[in-house]
Amino acid sequence: MEQESQNAERKAPETVRSYAILPAAGRSRRMGQSKLLLDWPTERRPEGCVMDQVLEAWTSSMVHEVVVVLRRDDPSLSDVCRKWPVHLVRPEIAPVDMKASLSCGLDFIRTKWTPDPLDRVLFAPSDLPTLSTTVIDAMCRCAAVEQKIIVPHFDGKRGHPISIPWCLTEQTQHIPEDRGLDELLERVGYLEHQFPRRLKPEDMDTPEAYQDALDAFRRPSDPA
Repeated sequence: MEQESQNAERKAPETVRSYAILPAAGRSRRMGQSKLLLDWPTERRPEGCVMDQVLEAWTSSMVHEVVVVLRRDDPSLSDVCRKWPVHLVRPEIAPVDMKASLSCGLDFIRTKWTPDPLDRVLFAPSDLPTLSTTVIDAMCRCAAVEQKIIVPHFDGKRGHPISIPWCLTEQTQHIPEDRGLDELLERVGYLEHQFPRRLKPEDMDTPEAYQDALDAFRRPSDPA
């Protein structure tokens, strides 16, 4: 398994260490092209892409370390990620789904840092360019003393990132092959952390959803 680390000083909560795992090994079949490399221009990055926006949010947050799980045959995405202070994990066999990417990320964290039981893993898809640092930081703060999974709810709708205490990460190994993280939540339970609907990051699986997300990002924020 190939591993790379781009070192940089990071902000972090004082009570527990937190690690983000971002699965980025998908093939974007519904999109028809690599959605993480689609244009996402901002004032600071006129030529930026979706992955730039995603990594800016995560590396500007209170999370200590960001781990990105990639395919080895995706050098363009690896090059984008190398611009940011993140750790790249590129397994010999490409992960078949997000559950496999989560497993690869957990193995990397376990080997490199040996987390304490109360440390946290935050997990979210990489194709959420509208996920804000505000939400990520709130999920870091609310998890300081809990030993339960915490899931953000946006006006009653479940979203990302999911926060898992390190002491429960081994439970991911018992998820049935035909099930996802929902099975883990059903089996061990979780706490909800409430956010307003306007902060919910939306999925971006089709060209139409990508354009909707980009348009929403460009609109002025509604403070209400």
